[in-house]
Amino acid sequence: YYHKIGTPQSDDVLVYLDTANPTHSPSASISDDGKYLIFSITKDCDPVNKLYLVDLEEANNVISADLPYNKVVDNFDAGYDYIANDGPVFYFQTNKDAPCSKIVRYNLSKPEEGFVDIVPQVEDVLISALAVNENKLVLEYMHDVKSVLHVHDLRTGAFTNEIAIPIGTIGSVAGRRDDEEMFFSFTSFLDPSTIYRYNFTSEKQEDRLSVFKKSEVKNFDGDLFETKQIFFESKDGTRVPMFVSHKKGLVLDGSNPVYLYGYGGFSIPIQASFVPSTIVFMQNFGGVAVDVNLRGGREYGEDWHKAGMLLNKQNVFDDFQYAAKHLIKEKYTRAGHIAIHGGSNGGLLVGACVNQAPELYGAAVASVGVMDMLRFHKFTIGHAWQSDYGKPDDNKEDFENLYRYSPLHNVSTKHPYPPVALFTSSHDDRVVPLHSYKYIAELQHTAGPLTTSPLLIRVDTKAGHGAGKPIAKRIAETTDQFSFIAISLGIEWRD
Repeated sequence: YYHKIGTPQSDDVLVYLDTANPTHSPSASISDDGKYLIFSITKDCDPVNKLYLVDLEEANNVISADLPYNKVVDNFDAGYDYIANDGPVFYFQTNKDAPCSKIVRYNLSKPEEGFVDIVPQVEDVLISALAVNENKLVLEYMHDVKSVLHVHDLRTGAFTNEIAIPIGTIGSVAGRRDDEEMFFSFTSFLDPSTIYRYNFTSEKQEDRLSVFKKSEVKNFDGDLFETKQIFFESKDGTRVPMFVSHKKGLVLDGSNPVYLYGYGGFSIPIQASFVPSTIVFMQNFGGVAVDVNLRGGREYGEDWHKAGMLLNKQNVFDDFQYAAKHLIKEKYTRAGHIAIHGGSNGGLLVGACVNQAPELYGAAVASVGVMDMLRFHKFTIGHAWQSDYGKPDDNKEDFENLYRYSPLHNVSTKHPYPPVALFTSSHDDRVVPLHSYKYIAELQHTAGPLTTSPLLIRVDTKAGHGAGKPIAKRIAETTDQFSFIAISLGIEWRD
């Protein structure tokens, strides 16, 4: 619908309706010059979309259901994200024939030319693109899960310079084409959020970048800690990275408690970020905080994503288990002294791994996890996840694969479990709480007789999947999670 501010909703104009495809999700935006409607249609969680463009002058600047759509891309072969346009000449970021993404140009007045590569794909993963300062194109890349910023010429694609930044993660980049400067946020495991300003007009490169605003955290000295990136071999020989953070001077004698976190799905990369709870775990419990860059994410492009989805999903669980084994082998910790945690798709990760290798862990915390892999698609938005998980109702091979690792259907009857805590919310309309309810019931019924450890569930009332949760609720939830971990691992608070 098209809604004009200040008018009643009853006056809204229907712009697009597709009754034949009720699960498709259309969205619209206006080009920076206000002359074009950019229309995108997605169908699930895959990074692909249809792309339509509308010249509003051709529509006499009247919004209606009969807009003259130029169907630039009318299939779901790839993804296209608008960057900028000079009149009918558009610039997009796309993964078409480019698993790590590239920049292309499309001339709406010369559609026969198709898409023309401006900045080809490179080995590093292209995360985002911004047009700023007239014809500057700022590209954020990810190199071995660390952010890198390059500046190119928008019209030619020619490389201009790299913006030197610390090792860590860029959160967002903001600026307009009529601005002389841009701003971007930055964080790392040991650095709270910092906002940088970059001025394109400064004569000297070293004068262009400056700190605009930096967060300060009381009672925390980042110089007392260190982060290392470690690579290990997974079950099939694939080289997988993980970040390991701890206090300096850590003794590798196998006695350290470890907090192991992962996600591994939906093309979402797990990059460095400052998380106060893991700082507390390191500072006050003497722990080691580890983030694993599992297959299924986007750390190395779409190929890395595909290696951890559908029939390859077991690779994700293998990566997580082999990360734990590597930490044990290198004497960071020992079996039974590792706490694992993940949320949503990461909750599925925890459920599958604690089923498959309970002997590795001393505690398992699964937040709002997807636990019933045979019925996940039947509730709320679950149908959209079939692009990553498979279609259990329609595909025999998918059904058999899902059944092999579904946490609900694979509770061990042979081995005792470590302490397990499930966290869910009564009003979660993304991963509905029945996943956690059913899994904890099955755990207590099937594994309970073999297990002396607590098998618990915590249900947060008047809360959802997590977005928008009040700070007070977040603090209470995190306190319960790490209290459970501390008691389970037998570790005590250190001032």
